[in-house]
Amino acid sequence: MLFQQHEQSLLVHAPAKLNLFLEILGRRADGYHELDTLMIAVDLHDTLTFTETSPGVADDAIDFRAEFVVPQPASGLSLPQDANNLVIKAVELIKRETGCRRGVQIRLFKRIPLASGLGGGSSDAAATLVALNRLWQLELDDSQLHRLAAQLGSDVNFFLAPNGLAICRGRGEAIQPLQFQHHFHFVIARMHQGLSTAQVFARCKPSSQPRSAGRLIDELQRGNKTAASQAMYNALQSPAEVLTSELCELKAKFSELPVLGHSMSGSGTAYYGWCANRKLAQAAAARLRSRGVPFVVTVQSRF
Repeated sequence: MLFQQHEQSLLVHAPAKLNLFLEILGRRADGYHELDTLMIAVDLHDTLTFTETSPGVADDAIDFRAEFVVPQPASGLSLPQDANNLVIKAVELIKRETGCRRGVQIRLFKRIPLASGLGGGSSDAAATLVALNRLWQLELDDSQLHRLAAQLGSDVNFFLAPNGLAICRGRGEAIQPLQFQHHFHFVIARMHQGLSTAQVFARCKPSSQPRSAGRLIDELQRGNKTAASQAMYNALQSPAEVLTSELCELKAKFSELPVLGHSMSGSGTAYYGWCANRKLAQAAAARLRSRGVPFVVTVQSRF
C-alpha cells in the first residue's frame, strides 16, 4: 500500500490482489478452510483518507463514509457502511486492543468491485490498521499488526506483507513473502453478478490429492511466464461456475484472447488473463469491452 501525508490527513492507496494459485487442503476445526494460495498485489486500488476528528466531536467518534469512484457492476450485494464494514471493524479492534480513545474521520473511495475475489475489503482493513497506527502514533510493530489482521479476515495479513507477492497458508494468515525481479501484466474483467465467499466455499470439496504451487513458483523464479501461467489453478472456480454461468461466459471469452493463461481470482467473480506485456493487456481489454463486458481494467504487479 502507498501512503501520502496531507496536512492533518493520511491518504492510503489499498491495492487489489489476484490469486495465481489457490488450493483447498481441508476444513479446519474452527470452521475455516486450510489454504495454500499464491497471491499478487496489483495496481487497481481503493483510496482511503484518515483525518483526526474536529474539535467538538465526541473523542472516540468514528465518522465513516464510502462511495464508488467508478461504476461498479451490479452484484446484488451492497457495501455496508456500518459496523459490518471491515474498515470499521479494524478501527474498533485497534481501539479496543490499544485502549486508544481518539476519533477519526474516514473516507473510502471504492474502485475495487464488491464480491469479486480481488480482496478489496481485506485491503481496506489492512490499510486502516497501518494508517491508524501512524496517525495515532500507537507504535505497534509488524507482529502486533499481523495479530490484529488475523482477527479481521483471511486475506488481511497478505496486504501487510513487505512486498506484493506471497504464499499464504493456514486460513490465509500465514504469510511467506516471495521476491521476483519481473513485473507482470493482467487484464481483469467481471460481469454483473457477484458471489459471496461463503456461497462458494459452501460448495467446495477439498481434493484427496491436492495440487502444489511449487511448479508455479519454480517457473516464476526462472522468469518463464508462459510455463508459469500454465501452472495457475483455482480450486474455487468449479464451484463458482455452478453458481453463476457468467463465469463460464468469461472463460470462453478469455480463451479467444492473446493471454498466456486465465483464471478466476479468489472466490470470484472477477476473472483475469495474464498477458505477456502491457500492450497485449490493453488489446485484450479492448476486445472484452467491445463484447459488452461491463467491468474491464488492465493492471500490473506491485512489487
